[in-house]
Amino acid sequence: MKKRTTLDETFANMWGDYTFWLKLNHKKAGIASYLSFLLLPGTYAIYIYRIAHWFDGLNIRPVSRIMQNIDIMLTGTDLNPRADIGKGFIIFHTPGSAFTGKIGENCVTAGAFKIGGDGSSGDVGAGPGLPVIGNNIQLGVDVLILGPVKIGDNCWFLSRATVYKDIPADSIVAGTPARVIGKVTPGANMYERKQ
Repeated sequence: MKKRTTLDETFANMWGDYTFWLKLNHKKAGIASYLSFLLLPGTYAIYIYRIAHWFDGLNIRPVSRIMQNIDIMLTGTDLNPRADIGKGFIIFHTPGSAFTGKIGENCVTAGAFKIGGDGSSGDVGAGPGLPVIGNNIQLGVDVLILGPVKIGDNCWFLSRATVYKDIPADSIVAGTPARVIGKVTPGANMYERKQ
């Protein structure tokens, strides 16, 4: 059974989203930077998801589904309230994005990603047919990850990569079907770069 997210954890995850955004944009914490962050559509998408996820954990599913629909109408992003998304989740372009499954901390998405189930019964830890994705992931535009696959930490997915199989940690992935085309080197990830 899925562990219920407390309200404190929900707000901690929201703060984690903001602090990761600061790190990506080389900004300092403050009122002006927080207002800039709040005005991004990706912030609305993830914050609405986080509150819907909390309601889902309380078994108040009608409210969580209503919030999911509001999220879709406002931002064009479908983040399933039953999904498990770690802190530091950034969506730069929200329309056409959808997620169901489990993803770790510090994920940057360019937009229009589709991640979810393939209808199979295999379970790798996120539920039947759903993927489990590690920490420190970068998703290019229109990435598709389907089925009960495991994605390692520190992976880059180039635009239009279509993943149906497990991907090892520290991989650069491209193509349809996706294949590993290189290794991520330390300091190369967006979240590690210096100004």
